[in-house]
Amino acid sequence: MSKRNIKKCVIQSLDGDIKQLREKGYSLEYIGGKGGVTRERIRQVINKYYPGTKPKSFSESQVANMLGISTDILRDRRKKGLVHPVKIGNTYRYDEKILEDIKLLVNRPCRICGEPIPSGHIKLCEKCSLMMRNPKLRLTLPGEREKHKIHMIRWKETHKRA
Repeated sequence: MSKRNIKKCVIQSLDGDIKQLREKGYSLEYIGGKGGVTRERIRQVINKYYPGTKPKSFSESQVANMLGISTDILRDRRKKGLVHPVKIGNTYRYDEKILEDIKLLVNRPCRICGEPIPSGHIKLCEKCSLMMRNPKLRLTLPGEREKHKIHMIRWKETHKRA
C-alpha cells in the first residue's frame, strides 16, 4: 500500500469527525495529528468536502474583541468561576452559549441603581459599593431607611427591659 493510499484511508476514517471536531473549536493541527496527516491536508479536506465549516467557538482574545473588553477582565471572570469555557490543550474556547452569558455578566446592572458594573465588582457599582460601606450614606439608598426602621423595631422587641 502506498503512502498516498494510507493517508486517504486516514482521511476516510476521520471523515465524520473532521467537521465535528472543527466546529467544536479544535485546531487543524490537532485534527491532523489525530489522523496522522498535516494541518494543511485537513484544511484542504474541509474546504473541499465541508465548505463554510468554521469553529463555532472562540478564543479568549476573540471574545474580548467582540465585547470590547480586555482579555484580563475575561481571564479574571474565568478564574473567579463566573465563566466556564472549555479547555482544549492550553487554550480556553468559548462557545455561543457561553458568549451570551458573558455579555450578561459584563454588562450586568448594579443591584441598587441599575448603572453598569465595572470590572472588579460583582454586585454593585462603585458609588453604591461605597455607600453600603458607610452607615450614614447607606440610609440614603432607596429602601434602606425602611429596612433600618424594621430592624430597629425587631431589635427593641427582642431587647425589652423587664
